[in-house]
Amino acid sequence: MSQTVAELPEHARAIIAEEEALLARVLASVEAARQRSGSRTQETQGLVAQLQVLRDEAATAPVADLPHLLHQMNQARALLERQETAQLPDVGAPYFAHLRVDGPAGIRDYLLGRTSFADASADVRIIDWRFAPVARVFYRYGEGDSYEEWFGERLSEGTVEVRRLVVIERGRLIRIQSGTLVLVRTSEGAWRMPGSGPSSQLAGERGRRSARASSEWGRGPHGARARSTSPRCSTPSSSRP
Repeated sequence: MSQTVAELPEHARAIIAEEEALLARVLASVEAARQRSGSRTQETQGLVAQLQVLRDEAATAPVADLPHLLHQMNQARALLERQETAQLPDVGAPYFAHLRVDGPAGIRDYLLGRTSFADASADVRIIDWRFAPVARVFYRYGEGDSYEEWFGERLSEGTVEVRRLVVIERGRLIRIQSGTLVLVRTSEGAWRMPGSGPSSQLAGERGRRSARASSEWGRGPHGARARSTSPRCSTPSSSRP
């Protein structure tokens, strides 16, 4: 039997509410960034046109003007490459873990994903778990632990406030794991704690009964193994000829 959010313990409900609010903030931030990137299309086209004009000028310009033209070309090319390489997180599954630390900069939330993304105004920080040094804190320490890590030449010390694994599919939070606590969203949309419902308690009681029956099988009323009540068959004596 599934449990609705109202039937879950208070701390479980608080975790669900916090993670769902965080995901909503991330999705809104990524969508806003996507809209801003769409408005850069004209800027990109302008850079391409500017680069073409500079190339044409460099082809016929005097030697004395080439250093200045080449410098402008390099600047335009760098801006163009920066726009082309910028990637946004996948809104279907933007991150898979949530880390909150209380460190030198105060309390910060970091979301581990596969694409780095930051929006200071929305307090959103997605880090690439493969390259970001702070990701080591997630993999080396547990919730409530004090950590001490060198990030480059800077020693960072603090406390791990939150360490959770999450599963997001199609932009929807479906699983949260915080320590030994596991929360799963059913296909009907209700949240439950696996192994905490009445059906699992009934299954556990059946298992205990089965174990007792197995251990007592073949024992008599006083604990001694029962003997067979079938009559003993005597071996017929061989007849002498």
